Amino acid sequence: MKRKLFLILHNFSQGLIWFGFMLTIILLSLSFLLGVLALIITFSIILIAFIFWRISCFVPRLQNRELVLRKIGIASLVIYILFNNLMLQAAGGHFTRLGKKALSQPPGNFSCYEKTNIYVFGIIMGVGGFLAGYPEVAKEHLLLYLPGKDERSWKSCFALKSAKIQKPVRQFIRELNILDASIHEFHMEPKRIVFHYHQDPYRFALALNPTQITAHAKRNTRQPDKWNINVKCTIKIAYPREAIIRVPLPWTKQSFPVYEGMFWVLQQSHWLFPYQAHWLCELKSQDYRD
Repeated sequence: MKRKLFLILHNFSQGLIWFGFMLTIILLSLSFLLGVLALIITFSIILIAFIFWRISCFVPRLQNRELVLRKIGIASLVIYILFNNLMLQAAGGHFTRLGKKALSQPPGNFSCYEKTNIYVFGIIMGVGGFLAGYPEVAKEHLLLYLPGKDERSWKSCFALKSAKIQKPVRQFIRELNILDASIHEFHMEPKRIVFHYHQDPYRFALALNPTQITAHAKRNTRQPDKWNINVKCTIKIAYPREAIIRVPLPWTKQSFPVYEGMFWVLQQSHWLFPYQAHWLCELKSQDYRD
């Protein structure tokens, strides 16, 4: 029973690896459109993967079958790394050209083909943000693809992990502690916080740059010396035309520039929908007492 369960889980995990592997290559091929050769390579890899998977199904012994699946997994990882890097390097030049075009030409000069390239690249970039450990900016970016409310809010205290956000919050709490006992509510004046790439942690620089922070505090009726505080970080989720960010290529020392003007073109064409985001956090004054 345990052997069968292990085999089922093993095959399921291998299936997930292959699914992600093939889906990524297909998306990259369709996005960058490097020609018929790219499509031939893509479907050849899929066909080889399917053949090896069917052969492994006929291996009678569990030990041999695991060995075959393990070799397939290793081979797929090697192929994925090599092929994916070639595609990314080719994409760097392709999107650099589109980014420079966005700086010098109006959105009307972009063809549907070019806009589709940028659109799919943005989806891949958003999914990559989740996988790379930047879920907040990935969420902000991908929601640009969905028309909806002009303001969107989420409850999360991730911003409070930033020293730049903590500083005004701590100062606000110090002001609360010296207020007269007759005051039961107090507001923090809006403060604009700017992050710098390559200086501040990328998680905050990407998701919160720039942000306006405000706070509203209410005195705790049962413990008058303590306060309940609601902190709000507000960010305009929209791409400017001129900004450029350098993104490092995985497993290499190289990087390629991402011209945010590409996504500005999609905004002007109503393919993306800018909005205002609010990150909300509830905390107690004693949580950040000096």
